Amino acid sequence: MKRIGLAVTVLMLAVGLLSGCSEKQKEGTKSAASSPSAKLIEPSSLLSKEEAKALTGIDFNKATSKEESRVGLKMYLYENDTSILQVGISQLAFMDSKTSAAGNTPPVIYKNIKSGFKDAPKIEGLGDDNFLIPTALYILRGEYYVTVVSNPPISRDKEKMKAIGLKVVENLDRLTRK
Repeated sequence: MKRIGLAVTVLMLAVGLLSGCSEKQKEGTKSAASSPSAKLIEPSSLLSKEEAKALTGIDFNKATSKEESRVGLKMYLYENDTSILQVGISQLAFMDSKTSAAGNTPPVIYKNIKSGFKDAPKIEGLGDDNFLIPTALYILRGEYYVTVVSNPPISRDKEKMKAIGLKVVENLDRLTRK
């Protein structure tokens, strides 16, 4: 039950921040149709089950997908009886057109969430921007906003979270190359 609660918390945080976009943030944003990076990415392609096992040392025996098009979020949850690792990606190509037209793009959502964690540490060399909280790593890469959510002991190990984040960004870059 804790695993589902963690996933729901992250989803609700993303959805709840939609209404927090200021007029200044709305200016100059693009819709999904006009964005050059509006390629649909599946979160399972950002971190395979094999990569997850290699980076964490944990054999995940179950994988599930969840989506929330309102914020352009697709999530993939790896789990077993004791651990979870969730990779989520918010992207214009999957975002509800009303949401993106209102200026709530993935980078804006990322910045709104980050503003609530002003003292959160950053991992150098990861994405365009990022921050780490006890259960999650948030990464901004171009027009994509990626989350890596896990339960202890994974999330308490900054080096593991960095390795997972680097692999996710590497795969995202590979998938979005023109």
